[in-house]
Amino acid sequence: MFKKGSLAAIHASGVPTENRSHFETQEMVTRGLADNETLDRRGWLARHLIAQSDTHSDFEGVSDGQGVTQALEGMGAALTFSGLAGLATAFYGRYGTAMAAMHKGDSDLAQSMQKTMRVADAVRERAALVPYETEKGNYTYGPLSSTLRPLAQVLKLNLGVRVATVDFGGWDHHEYLSNSFFNQAGELSDSVAAFVDDLGPLAERVTIVMMTEFGRRVRENTNNGTDHGAGSVMLVQGAGVNGGKFYGDWPGLTERVLDQGDLPVVTDYRRVLGELLVKRQGQTSLEKVFPTAPYSPLGIFKNA
Repeated sequence: MFKKGSLAAIHASGVPTENRSHFETQEMVTRGLADNETLDRRGWLARHLIAQSDTHSDFEGVSDGQGVTQALEGMGAALTFSGLAGLATAFYGRYGTAMAAMHKGDSDLAQSMQKTMRVADAVRERAALVPYETEKGNYTYGPLSSTLRPLAQVLKLNLGVRVATVDFGGWDHHEYLSNSFFNQAGELSDSVAAFVDDLGPLAERVTIVMMTEFGRRVRENTNNGTDHGAGSVMLVQGAGVNGGKFYGDWPGLTERVLDQGDLPVVTDYRRVLGELLVKRQGQTSLEKVFPTAPYSPLGIFKNA
């Protein structure tokens, strides 16, 4: 993908923070924050979608797992996509009629069920219009493939998904990094390749951003692993990407430039995400999404 120009890398990128906690730094990422900033309970993707429109479809933002990612919190319309494609056969016929009769009114439960049935109806209608397509991607049996596969199914239904999030854990390599990193990187590489292949022509409309909350330490610890660091790398792939290049300033790894032994964060992760939103999503109110990170494109994405 890199050689063909559809993949680019942004080195020494990440969250401007002195924090090395998974939980706190991950919350910064999902909220679109850095150190010493006022906490916004809405996720950055929710702020993006809200800034673009006052009305939202049921399918605008989707995420994997049992709960909606914090990045989409505050929208009120986000869905988890796991099993979404299978809703075409749910809440149908007399069963659907009975469920509708049982959940009238405006209680939280009633509204939740009404939305579920509305989503099921929409999926069923789209499934009837879209020809069935066999899976083309050579997916693995690993955790990332298991989430990208159903996402591809949902995207093929053309339900109006604008943003989707997927989590892929297992990168906390405090011990024997050389034994575990190879498998993790392989799962990432093979699963993304399978996902792109599976999408077929639809891949020309999809842009993928891969990032983590922080990098690893430059030096190994005594367990042949690496502890929590600072700067990391972001990868972007797909539609609109000026690929085949590395972006951002590379500071080097001399003791003079290391941040307490870590690769420093030279490129704020929001600089990449801001350019993505403007050039791939047509965002014209970026200050409402990242109020403390001014728009400063690196040229990663082509002008729309």
